[in-house]
Amino acid sequence: MEDFLQRFAEATPNMNAEDLSPETVYRELPVWDSLTYLSLLAIVEETYGVVLTAFDLRKHQTIRALYEYIQTKR
Repeated sequence: MEDFLQRFAEATPNMNAEDLSPETVYRELPVWDSLTYLSLLAIVEETYGVVLTAFDLRKHQTIRALYEYIQTKR
């Protein structure tokens, strides 16, 4: 999970992993926009080999829920 928080922070401008927690509702972050969305998709595919869809991001609200979903797809 710590690695995922770090990777998530890489996709979000001006955010550090320390600013995020597993319970963070990522779509409520002030930096969440279409570029962040695309960056996250690319990082997840590159790092975990999982292709996320817009539906996946809408369905999983927190960083933890998204991480757990990704783990089931690996």
